[in-house]
Amino acid sequence: MNKSVLIVDPNSSRRNELREVLSPDYNVFEAEGKLDAEKLIMSCENEFSALIISILEGSDGLDLLQFMESDGLYKDSPVLVMNTDERDSLSKKCFDLGVFDIVLYPLHPIIVRHRVNAATEIFDSRQKLKRILEQTTAELEKQDRYISDTNKNIIEFLTDIIEARNLESGEHLRRVKTFSYLMCEVVAERYPKYNLTEEEISYIASASAMHDIGKIMIPDNILLKPQRLTDSEYEIMKTHTTKGSELLESARSIMGDKCTDICKEIALYHHERYDGGGYPFGLKGDDIPISAQIVSIADVFDALVAQRVYRASLEKDEAYKMIMEGRCGAFSPDILECFSIRFLKMKKEAVK
Repeated sequence: MNKSVLIVDPNSSRRNELREVLSPDYNVFEAEGKLDAEKLIMSCENEFSALIISILEGSDGLDLLQFMESDGLYKDSPVLVMNTDERDSLSKKCFDLGVFDIVLYPLHPIIVRHRVNAATEIFDSRQKLKRILEQTTAELEKQDRYISDTNKNIIEFLTDIIEARNLESGEHLRRVKTFSYLMCEVVAERYPKYNLTEEEISYIASASAMHDIGKIMIPDNILLKPQRLTDSEYEIMKTHTTKGSELLESARSIMGDKCTDICKEIALYHHERYDGGGYPFGLKGDDIPISAQIVSIADVFDALVAQRVYRASLEKDEAYKMIMEGRCGAFSPDILECFSIRFLKMKKEAVK
C-alpha cells in the first residue's frame, strides 16, 4: 500500500502539479489552508508519511507550521515547505520551526520526488531507531530491576547469616537500615555536594545491613564474649572491617560492581572517625565515604538505645546528647546537623 502525503496550498493548480509528481508513489491528500489541514492532521484516520506546506504568497502555511510546532506535531511526520527560494528569511524561519526540507517552486519533478522520498526514508529510519532505543532502554531497565532485586535478596540472605552467627538482633540490622535511609534523605537534601541520588540512597540503606558482616569471621570466644575485650582481643575484633571487605569482594561477580562497592565502603570504613581516630586506616574528614559516615551514626545511635549483653540501654534523648557532644566518636558537622534534623523520626523508629 502506498504511503500518504498531505499537500497544503490554496492554489489548486499547484496542488495538481504536486499530485501528478507524487501520486505514483503516494496516496495524496489535499487541503486549501490551515483549518482544513488541522482537521486532517488531527484525524486518527490519516497518518501521513510527509506533509508539503506552501508558504508562497496568499497561503497561511506559516500559521500552520507555528500551530504544529506549538502542539509538538513535528514528531509524527517530516514536514517540507514549498517556496520559491530556499535561502530567503521565510525559509530560514521555517527551518527554525522544525521543517525538514524545502521543495522549490516552479517544480522539478525528479528533485521533488527525491526530496520527499529522502525525507520519508530518513524519518522512518529515525523512528525505527527510536523504537529500538526505547525497547533497549526498557530491557536494560528490566535487567537493572532484576539485578537490584537479586542484590536485595542476597543482602537479606547475608543479613540472616549475620544474625544467626553474631547473635546480633535482626531488628538492630533493620533499624540501622531505616536510620540510614532517613539520614540519606536529609543528607541528599541539605548537601548536594555528596551527589546522593535515589539509586545511591536505596543502595546505602540496603547495604547498611552489611556493616558488620566481617564479624562472622571472628572467633566465638571473642565475638560472643560477655565481658570487656582485652587489648589483643579488641585488635582481632577490629579486623572485622577488613575481613568483611574481603568477603564482599569475593561476591562481586554475583552482586555486581555498584552494589559490591557500596557494601565494601560501609563494611570497611564504618568505624573510621571524622577526626582520624577510627580504624582500620585512621581516615579523616570526607576521605571517609559518605555511605560509611551515614551508616556509622545510624549504627552508633541504635547501639546506644538498644539492650546489649554488656550494658543496659540508654534513654534516646541521652544517646542523642552523647552523640552531639562527641562522646561516642567524632562525626562530621554535616552528619551531626542531619542527625539533629532526623532525630525525632529516628527516635520514633528506635527500639521501644
